[in-house]
Amino acid sequence: MTEAAPPTPVVDESAPPLWTLLAPLAAHLALSLTYAFLLPLWGAVPDEPIHYSHVKYVAEHWSLPVIDDPFRDLKEYYFVADPAGAAQHGPLYYWPAAVIYSLTTGLTLTAQQYVLRLWSVLLGALMVFFAWRAFALLFPGRALVTFGSTLLLTLIPHRLLISAVIYADIGAAATATLALWALIWAVKTRPGGRGWVLAGMALGLAMLAKTSAVLIIPALVGALLVLWRRGTLGLRRAVCAGLLYAAGMLLLSGWWLVRSVMLYGELLPTEPKPPGFGWLDVLFDPSFGFVLWMAARGYWLSIWSQVGWLPGWAGQPVYGLLLALTGITLAGLIAAAVRGASRGAATANFALAAGFVLTGLATFYAALHRTILVSFHSNEQTGKHAQTVLVAFIALAVAAWQHLAGARRVPVVLAGAAALMVIFNVLSIYNLQTDLIPRFAPTPPEMATWKVRDLPTSGIPWVKERPATPNRYLINGPQSRHVPAEEYGRDVGRGVWGVGTADGNGGPRVVKGSRALIV
Repeated sequence: MTEAAPPTPVVDESAPPLWTLLAPLAAHLALSLTYAFLLPLWGAVPDEPIHYSHVKYVAEHWSLPVIDDPFRDLKEYYFVADPAGAAQHGPLYYWPAAVIYSLTTGLTLTAQQYVLRLWSVLLGALMVFFAWRAFALLFPGRALVTFGSTLLLTLIPHRLLISAVIYADIGAAATATLALWALIWAVKTRPGGRGWVLAGMALGLAMLAKTSAVLIIPALVGALLVLWRRGTLGLRRAVCAGLLYAAGMLLLSGWWLVRSVMLYGELLPTEPKPPGFGWLDVLFDPSFGFVLWMAARGYWLSIWSQVGWLPGWAGQPVYGLLLALTGITLAGLIAAAVRGASRGAATANFALAAGFVLTGLATFYAALHRTILVSFHSNEQTGKHAQTVLVAFIALAVAAWQHLAGARRVPVVLAGAAALMVIFNVLSIYNLQTDLIPRFAPTPPEMATWKVRDLPTSGIPWVKERPATPNRYLINGPQSRHVPAEEYGRDVGRGVWGVGTADGNGGPRVVKGSRALIV
């Protein structure tokens, strides 16, 4: 029996008023530029020197680096072309940055870093634009909801942080937002085969920025399952759509995945992991519940910002309010899903909501994986995974609040959430300027004022080949240091994760028999 083609849905693709984009863009530029010139250099922002070193490597060699041991003191990365643990990331962020690097070698090392930060500011602006287009599709004819959603995404401090420093994650977040926009367009309009290929190509582009973009695939799978189960797409059409989407993705990123398998034997390689760890060990460890709670806590806290940015007196009330709003939103989302399933909510909207939920869970799994198997410490950064799918999270929050408060009140709720993010940013900027930067800002190295073209890339006396030095140049206080691999392998299979205290130099104390470090 021949399968009938589904009716083509009518979707209002007209853009909302331009002010709904210009106002968030102005907020992005004002705040991201503030952070770009406020945040100190030289390792004050975790991992920024490593990303700079990756850019330097590409500019000097014009080739793709290979993952290496990331055991260097942070400031050393400014003087060596050594991508180290950042070499697993795709070239999309680094190659344009390398062009900027090559054009600015006449500047001092300090000035060049600020210029490279502007590349991230530009990518952050593109992320705001892609999010605006996605929200316009999700909320057609509702300019205030599109505006409020875009503004809320713009103002989240963690998103502004990665938009203001030399950091590949803003390339990942911007292109992943483009991929989400393309997926929303495909689900809402259900185009022909060419449309699904184009949507997949958007994901392939995101994969070339950072392979964590695979976290969007659950959204596709969830959406297609709902479309099939509700009869909007037959099974054959749903499978074809998924295959065409995968083909589009592989068209752009397939070569990168093949390269990873050939070099590392993995589709999604990361920096070297300590030996002796495995998911079975973790699942059956008596302290797994504690680790799960720590990962969830760190993930949620770092969705908003790097932990420790708020003044001490403001942390409890601000995070307490955010926690209350999160709980109410989750309750509203569950209620909305139950009601939508029983009362026939619009199929495309329900399909996207299901996909967004799966994608959100996938980002937490990625955070949990990194926390347990790569770096278990208290300087939570795993919320950066959430920055790539903020469109999905905010869309789910809108659905929840629409169910709880009614459609007319959603813009008011979004305005309140955006106002809270403004307060968060103001408090963070104040705390950085008055407390964190005076206490923790790294001292610039001797060659900070040299022109880049006059700097050697090796042979500097204090740059060692592989020092095991604690990462002490961080605004947020001590972070777990990279420990020689043999330390990790010691006594694996005995005891549980041990909680260590800081040693006399600010580094963590390794607990004998422990499987990880907690600072």
